[in-house]
Amino acid sequence: MFKSGRKFWLIIVVAIVLVAGSVDRSLATLLTISNPGFDDVPLLDGGASLSIQGWGGTGTYGTRNPLSTTFDVDYADGNVAWINSGYVSQVLPYNLTAGHLYTLTVDVGYQQATSCSTCTSFGYMMELLEGGTLLNAYSGTGTAGQWDKDVSLTYLAYDSGGPLEIRLGTSGKRTHFDNVRLGNTAVPEPATFMLLGSGLLGLAGFGRKRTKVL
Repeated sequence: MFKSGRKFWLIIVVAIVLVAGSVDRSLATLLTISNPGFDDVPLLDGGASLSIQGWGGTGTYGTRNPLSTTFDVDYADGNVAWINSGYVSQVLPYNLTAGHLYTLTVDVGYQQATSCSTCTSFGYMMELLEGGTLLNAYSGTGTAGQWDKDVSLTYLAYDSGGPLEIRLGTSGKRTHFDNVRLGNTAVPEPATFMLLGSGLLGLAGFGRKRTKVL
């Protein structure tokens, strides 16, 4: 069992962590991305195109509305992007801002081997760039017929810079992407945490003094 003093300080530390977490959540916003779900062009079930509105890229890519047999579970979220041995990218109308935490999140899927016998390599990558310079990247390996939901990477900006850019690519064949999101969280300055902590510690000291008087 905790001694009263240790328990008291543990409560203060937990309070600081909880308040800090609530500050982060209250400041988080999703930045606007052009055509993040790849649904700008209506496609019939099984239909595909060789372009993606709002996105550029290399290799062969486009949008498609997957058939129910493309994945192990029927995909009911509309269009997806598909890429063959290349990447798609989009420059955003936002500049990198110091003191902000950026979180890039996407869904990644590979179709069943029965619908693509040559789709045997399942490597993919996602990147966050600033002015053409790579800030952070994540590489993963998918599974045939499956979707990896909410794959993400983060980057904490120490300096401000140029426009942000998202890049999604594959080292395999016919990789699918959907639901692209970029979260932006303003991180409080260290001085803010120090002020918050000192305020709580001050209240703690005041409470202990009153306890002694009583």
